Amino acid sequence: MKAVKTLGQNYNKVQTVDEPAIMTGIKIIDDFWSKKGGMVLGSTIFLTGSSGAGKTTLAVFLQATMAHVKTSLYSREMSAGQVREQTDNLNIVHGNDFIADEDSHTHIDEYLASIYEYKPKVVIVDSLQIVAKDYEASKSISESDAIDLVIKNLRKWAKDTSGVVIIVGHVTKGDGFRGDNTIMQMVDAHLEMIYNKKAGTRTISWGQKNRKGVLGEKIYYDFISDGLSFMSESEYKAKKTDVSFPGFIQDMLSTYISTCLNSESDQIDGFIKELTKEFKLVAKKKISNMETVIEQLRLVDSLVKKHNLVK
Repeated sequence: MKAVKTLGQNYNKVQTVDEPAIMTGIKIIDDFWSKKGGMVLGSTIFLTGSSGAGKTTLAVFLQATMAHVKTSLYSREMSAGQVREQTDNLNIVHGNDFIADEDSHTHIDEYLASIYEYKPKVVIVDSLQIVAKDYEASKSISESDAIDLVIKNLRKWAKDTSGVVIIVGHVTKGDGFRGDNTIMQMVDAHLEMIYNKKAGTRTISWGQKNRKGVLGEKIYYDFISDGLSFMSESEYKAKKTDVSFPGFIQDMLSTYISTCLNSESDQIDGFIKELTKEFKLVAKKKISNMETVIEQLRLVDSLVKKHNLVK
């Protein structure tokens, strides 16, 4: 009789995988990209963004930042010249940056052959729907099947060469990704760039999926003269509002307490209410900013203990 295999092994005996990653050198981006930092090798990322969000600028900015590795942008939305003109302020000079377009590679298969040959570490394809038309025409298949084939082939390249693929996709009028849910099943993560014209905010967040990092995590960004500037939510608020230093500390402490302490919601609500009241009293005192911050910290410590919020 053939021996029956065991059920496997207990979780406490399973060895975790230390996945290597590529660092951009920008801490806020590296921390955002994955749990252990950086772009995890072998991963495929689906990037979408609202109109004016700056997807092309982000792509070229990443190329400009990662001078230590070979990167390649396959631009089928714009010619190489148009991309250069749009992002000329980035002034890439390190020589590890490459751009291909329809003139240099008329079909996605030609581009795939070149990245297998020259093995860049990061490949960015813009855009999924445009490139899929190559397979629609050459293989006489539907758009959906062509999209699946593009992702499958790029994903295979990432796994075969330990590279990173970022695939730019189109969005609907409501800024949701265009296509069926098969796309989400085939990629490792969904990165969203959202430009909220009414609020004047630009954010990058992990949308519907992120196998390598924290789902829903968000950072803010602005266009600056030589590229992009990235900020945490607290840094963005401090920059965009005329908030005093003590006021900034108050907001930061309140957010930390609300999200990090192990407590019931009614305990948190009571704590925040009393903390806000006490902070207002401190604000009325004619003392320096640093003295105000010190008193705020003492208040937090005292009220945390009073409301039994310590883990």
